Formats: sequence, structure tokens, C-alpha cells
Amino acid sequence: DRGYVCLTTLGAQQSESDTDGVGSEARTFEVHSLAVTSILADWTSQKAVSCSWDCSLALWDLRVSGAPLVFFHGHVEAVMTLSVNWGTPCTALSGSRDGTMREWDLET
Repeated sequence: DRGYVCLTTLGAQQSESDTDGVGSEARTFEVHSLAVTSILADWTSQKAVSCSWDCSLALWDLRVSGAPLVFFHGHVEAVMTLSVNWGTPCTALSGSRDGTMREWDLET
């Protein structure tokens, strides 16, 4: 199964705690070749990082639908977890089923 990221908006009468409400899809990004395991977004900069069972991370500009800004490869098994420092320097840490944690420079 391919991995997708879907942005959803909540209607005016709905809130995140409204379990009966249904959000409307804002956009869908075709991301990874396998399931997406985690996404972290910075709504101020409008950027996001996703990671996947396909062993990669992707950096996204949320203002633009389409291809990611950059893919990061290096893990040899699924990337399961992600942490991002949106400050300076902008970096990400990823944890994989291969037993490694990697640090990534998101400013390149």
C-alpha cells in the first residue's frame, strides 16, 4: 500500500473534541511508496516532515501540493518515529526498525 498524507479541515460547528463531526479533506499529498508512520508539522513555517515504512523521510512545503522539497534516505528498515527541531539549525531525528537513530539537516 502506498503512503499518503491528508490534510483535513474542521467545519465551523466542529471542534477536535467533537467525535460526531466529520472534517473535510483539504489536500492529499502522495508521499511514500509504503505506509506513513509519523508526521510532524510546523504551522508557522508551513513545513512538515513525514517518515515511512519505505525507509525514508520527506520534507514538505504545506503551501504547495505536489512533490516534497527533499527526500532523506539512509535507514535500511522502516522509519518508525520522528522528532523535529524547527529552530536554528533545523534538524530531525529519526528512529528505525534497523536499530539506528539518525540526525538529518533539514536546511540542505
